[in-house]
Amino acid sequence: MNQRNILEYLNKGRMRSEPWHGYAFWAGFISLFMIIVGIFGIAQHNIDMIFFGFFLGLIALGLCIYGIITFRHQPQGAKQEIRGQDLEQALDVTFSEAYTGTMRTFNLKTVRYCPDCRGSGQALDSSRKICPTCRGFGRFPHEERLEVQIPPGVEMGTRIRLAGKGQPGRGTESPGDLYLVTIVSPDARFKRVESDLHTTVEIPQAIAEAGGKVDVPAPDRRSLPLTIPARTRDGQMLRLDEQGMPQLGTGERGHLYVSVKFI
Repeated sequence: MNQRNILEYLNKGRMRSEPWHGYAFWAGFISLFMIIVGIFGIAQHNIDMIFFGFFLGLIALGLCIYGIITFRHQPQGAKQEIRGQDLEQALDVTFSEAYTGTMRTFNLKTVRYCPDCRGSGQALDSSRKICPTCRGFGRFPHEERLEVQIPPGVEMGTRIRLAGKGQPGRGTESPGDLYLVTIVSPDARFKRVESDLHTTVEIPQAIAEAGGKVDVPAPDRRSLPLTIPARTRDGQMLRLDEQGMPQLGTGERGHLYVSVKFI
């Protein structure tokens, strides 16, 4: 969706949120019709028609008057108080970055209210219908450079909230929030099961028979020493404690399970 379509979409939403003057017209029409029904009920000596005609007519008339007063007392260009819309944006994260956490900088494209018409799209000068600054859109494209901390332990679909970085609020209301939704790329060397990681290491059969030490790669490019017990079997699973993926929010790590494969 390009910037023009975004602005048109937002303006349509704004128009839908301010229908009181249209409601007032229909309420006035209904009140007139129901009062006529009440008068006709008097002529027919029909109590039900009299009651419902005048009762519903008075209610509709009240809504009509309320809508007219609300519309007339709204300053030109003034907007309804509405909190800004929340936004979502995908964020690509590597498997290594999910393991260690990282700082990410990116550009965010949103919109901001026109300072001259305060987002109404209408000129404050009564001689003009459309604001000449924003050409009736009420908003301008806005681009902001943001820096965000990606915590260790994120997974596919983790939502990171940036408060106040969504669409601007209407009137004096606060802006919405921005939610970054992480898309973690896989690493062929590891299988993630919650906070545990599974990998495979190839070793000579002689080391498996006599025992020894081998290096196991970690997602952050470290080499972790693994003790191979004597008489280790092909396919046997060994464990490196607390070398798995961090648990989001707690920092505690799972385990790294290593499957031994003979070469």
